[in-house]
Amino acid sequence: MKKVFVLICIMLFGFAGFRIEASPSRCNNDVLIRILVEKGILTEDEAREVAAEAAAKAQTDVQRPCKKAAGAARAAERRVPAPPPMKFSAQIRFRSEFKSNSDFSDLTQDHNDFTGQRIRLDIDGRASEARYFVQLQDTRIWGGELLTGAAGSIDNVDLHQGFVELGEGRTLRIGRQEVTLGSQRLVGSFGWSNNGRAFDGVRLLAPTASGMFDIYALKAVEGATTATDDTNLYGLVYNWSSSRILKPSLYVLFKDADATGVDKTKIYTFGNITKLNFDNGLSLDWEVDIQSGDTGGQDHDALAWHIGMKYAFPGASKLWIGSEYNFASGDDDATKSKTFDQLYPTNHGKYGFIDYQGWKNMKNLRLSIGGDLGRGVSTQLDYHKFKLDESTDSWYKASGAANMTDATGAAGTDVGSELDLTLKYTCPKGYKFQAGYSRFFTGDFIDNINGASSDDSDWGYLQLLKDFR
Repeated sequence: MKKVFVLICIMLFGFAGFRIEASPSRCNNDVLIRILVEKGILTEDEAREVAAEAAAKAQTDVQRPCKKAAGAARAAERRVPAPPPMKFSAQIRFRSEFKSNSDFSDLTQDHNDFTGQRIRLDIDGRASEARYFVQLQDTRIWGGELLTGAAGSIDNVDLHQGFVELGEGRTLRIGRQEVTLGSQRLVGSFGWSNNGRAFDGVRLLAPTASGMFDIYALKAVEGATTATDDTNLYGLVYNWSSSRILKPSLYVLFKDADATGVDKTKIYTFGNITKLNFDNGLSLDWEVDIQSGDTGGQDHDALAWHIGMKYAFPGASKLWIGSEYNFASGDDDATKSKTFDQLYPTNHGKYGFIDYQGWKNMKNLRLSIGGDLGRGVSTQLDYHKFKLDESTDSWYKASGAANMTDATGAAGTDVGSELDLTLKYTCPKGYKFQAGYSRFFTGDFIDNINGASSDDSDWGYLQLLKDFR
């Protein structure tokens, strides 16, 4: 019993020595042995035996946690962070539309109705230092393909987006991708369309202390290998975001469309977009675009601008009112090109919902009112007044193609007006329903061209959309 007690005391003493000196000293052992012998507690041989056992025990206790810690550190060094898993998402959209009297004449029966369907599947992930994104898209018109039971077509399935993104913070995106600028009056993804719009190219996104550089080189059209009919779009954009209230953007766009002979198009667009959001519910925005260059063997000089205002009233109804004015120059000079080139916009809903009007040779006043009716329901009413800038130039659609033209200018500039009613409902399970009705009222310009047969046009739609995340 005495030997056990002594062994415990020596072990404690030795362990304390390890804590202080990282190893027990021989001097400490000799002192203990001498004391035990002099007091007659143990013989010298017994004392040395006990001291040796205590030292060995203390050494083992200290080394065990050190070995465990070292092993854990080596395992942590060998452990490579696993890349985050791929994210899958999808969207499905159905929309039925009808349009009557799109030629604004009652001499022909041109009522048209159809149902469009779009399904998108997204794959978003990372591999090593790069992010990749793939978006497959199937678009079709009901009844436009072979009947059920017959051979189908893969032509409806396409790669809408597919790119790789290199870097963190400052990123380089390479491949097929959607590109937008501001409110998409010049460059947009055109999401209203079943097909949408995406470009092939390279895009650099470089953040700074006050905003973001957005630089891109995009292929809009690739012609045949034997023809010089490619179209490229280059952009240098800087978006300021340092201010909570003021958010301006400056940009230069260059459209380079090759063609044979003198039909080349090289147009520079210098622009500014500014948005002001005040704390009292008032917001303002404007956009100014100046174009210079040449097209079709002529000098090109054109101008377009937009200014808008919106005020949201306080309260649970979320009632708001808005107004805006849009202008785009037309051509009145046979020796120069002065019709504004709207490039690749998302025009739907900006100059009327029927899409009879584009941002070319136009003057447009818009008045709007809307609000939240509660339980996921909201509504909006818009009124548009349309005029031509130049009476001898065409009236252009949202697509940029001409609607009607009176080269003499005798038909005047009063195109007409449009009334749009939109209703939206989002149910608790995330299904989004949307319905709209629009009527276009012809003005003197259309009436003078069509004569007594001139008549108004109607359009409406019903849409269902669901996102799966």
